[in-house]
Amino acid sequence: MNSILTIAIPTKDRHHLLEDSLVSLINQDCFNQVEIVICDNSLCNDTEEMISRFKSYKNISYIRNQHLLPIDKNMIKVGMLSKSKYFLWLGDDDILLDSALPIILQAINTQNFDFCLLKAKNLSSDMTEELSVTLKDIREDETYNNPVDFFKTHVFNMPFGTLLVNTNLFISVCQVQRFNGTSHAYSGLVFEYLANKWRNKGSVNVLVLSIPLVGLRCVEKSWISTATRIFLKEVPEWFYLLDEIYQTNARKIAKSYLMSKFSKHELIQMRHKYNMSAFNYKDDLFFASNSQKLKYLIICSIPKILLSKVW
Repeated sequence: MNSILTIAIPTKDRHHLLEDSLVSLINQDCFNQVEIVICDNSLCNDTEEMISRFKSYKNISYIRNQHLLPIDKNMIKVGMLSKSKYFLWLGDDDILLDSALPIILQAINTQNFDFCLLKAKNLSSDMTEELSVTLKDIREDETYNNPVDFFKTHVFNMPFGTLLVNTNLFISVCQVQRFNGTSHAYSGLVFEYLANKWRNKGSVNVLVLSIPLVGLRCVEKSWISTATRIFLKEVPEWFYLLDEIYQTNARKIAKSYLMSKFSKHELIQMRHKYNMSAFNYKDDLFFASNSQKLKYLIICSIPKILLSKVW
């Protein structure tokens, strides 16, 4: 291991955002104690040219994929490139907040956890305004010895950019393929290795930190063109793919999730914001009930100009 922590950043055609992320890391105390690995899935040379301006920083490694990878595989690949005890997945549009890195390193040096979930602030695109916070009800650090208890409490509190991962445990499951295509393979593999350790050892050590350490920028996401498919098909599928120790709770959560996503308000919102249309009907509604499919088609049939008055 070259260091105790690697910041693992998958990126695709967003060099201007990635540059801000790198600057936020370089400005951190203890920056020279960590490794930065960037896995570039870009179509053009802009990212590579931008990275060349950071060549004086020897702890920044840049890898450009020879062939374009699906989003899940690029996320997994950059995690596999870690040579540290832990790695933090960070989005190319995300930053570390001021003084975050020393706090993360202190947690690593004092607690031998299997996984750590970080609290984050949702920021405006120019990073001048705090819009909301993840884990908003967490006032003190939490620990979990049972992965199912952690799953029930925090399964919807794990945006990309907030997962601090034990590299050896991740490597033990990184060849698991069944989460690929869900856009959430990254968290699926974390729950996979926690389940494996629980089964073999009878206990895990999961830490949730209560201090906001990550800034998640509210910019247009790279997955926006497939958002409807992600929300209505891939996320429910992800729940059904989890290890059997989670399934009693996962199926109940998936059913409740689908009910909320197929509410009139949610469907109207998705119609306005994303590529929701009747053309996606068969692909996107695999897990929907007949009544949910009908509601979807009705919303799709109403002209957007009329929906805007309802919304």
